[in-house]
Amino acid sequence: MTPTFVDAGVLIAAACGVPEVSERALRFLDDPDRALVTSDFVRLEVMPKPWYHGFKDQVDFYEAFFRPPEKYQSLRDYWKMPSRKRADLV
Repeated sequence: MTPTFVDAGVLIAAACGVPEVSERALRFLDDPDRALVTSDFVRLEVMPKPWYHGFKDQVDFYEAFFRPPEKYQSLRDYWKMPSRKRADLV
């Protein structure tokens, strides 16, 4: 598996981009050969606006992405792993 950092742009594109871009971002996020890594700062970047404006579909999408720990790892947790375990992700 390739550790891959997911930034806000990918999540925003998947949640509310034009159909072609959204589909491409969703394929990226669903790639079984990637170990998704992100940070709490990405969550802080994507959550406030749709929550404030009441865009429930977007909030639900972001919450679903950040909820399961097997789906992604916090960047902080990734660097706390022993190097040999990180190497297993590659």
